[in-house]
Amino acid sequence: QPVWVARGLEAVAFGVLVPDLQAVVPSRRRALAQPERVDRVRVDLEEFLVDARLAQDVAKEGEGFAVICLDIDSFHSVNDLHGANSGDAVLRRIAAGLRASLRRGDILGRLGADMFGVVVRLAPDAPLEPILARLSARCAAPITVSGRAISVSVSIGACRMDPGALGVDGGLRRAEIALQEARTLGQGQMRVFRPEMETRVRRRRQVERSIRDGILRNRFSLHYQPLVRAEDGRTRGFEALMRLTDASGKPISPGEFIPAAENIGAIDQLGAWALHEATAAAAQWPEPLTVAVNLSVEQFRDGGLI
Repeated sequence: QPVWVARGLEAVAFGVLVPDLQAVVPSRRRALAQPERVDRVRVDLEEFLVDARLAQDVAKEGEGFAVICLDIDSFHSVNDLHGANSGDAVLRRIAAGLRASLRRGDILGRLGADMFGVVVRLAPDAPLEPILARLSARCAAPITVSGRAISVSVSIGACRMDPGALGVDGGLRRAEIALQEARTLGQGQMRVFRPEMETRVRRRRQVERSIRDGILRNRFSLHYQPLVRAEDGRTRGFEALMRLTDASGKPISPGEFIPAAENIGAIDQLGAWALHEATAAAAQWPEPLTVAVNLSVEQFRDGGLI
């Protein structure tokens, strides 16, 4: 019988309790060989992967798959603005919407607090993008909770798995890489995995490690660029520019570390440090000069800037 599975934030996942996965593998294999409908959400990653592997085992000759990861953009804002109960209602509605948009034989699972995974059967020459667009549109439809309309978007990453080319585990990892790529482009974006994405992801992870290490080891600094008045050429102030070096002393471009700091939630701490350092320095200048400090959009969203 379907039940609500109480697992912390995953309590809204609708599924079936399975005390012993191995004991039900034969029956699952039969069910997946003759699928009727997407009737539930797998409640954790392992269960999702077990069913996905079984689906791959019973696939028809020449039939491929796609693994899709969907992450709700800024889901914490839903909880902050509307409350945890509304957030749970949004998750239930999105799960139901995804379930309704999938076809027979597709597999749906909840992989995290605000992330869903999907495995769809796909002919080698069938386009994947229309499926992603359909899932995105379904999730973006306004949801009414207690008389209030709540709109969310999802970032989507996907990976095609041609027949015999890649296992489900590898496909999920690559779909997550494509999801990271989609997130760097803003909310509501979709990307299908390409090999060059792995290189970019490795570089982003290096930069993220450098940010964390730089905070601990004081590798951030401010450089001051003069602001000159055009009329008379006099310096009227300075702009404080944040800089970061890696462990070897090599500079990392702000175009790399600023988006990475936003992504890992470090931008508020760095922004507060920059404001403190810049104003403290300006207070020691011998004449009244202005100082300008660049701010991230994420700092305004935090609410504690002013």
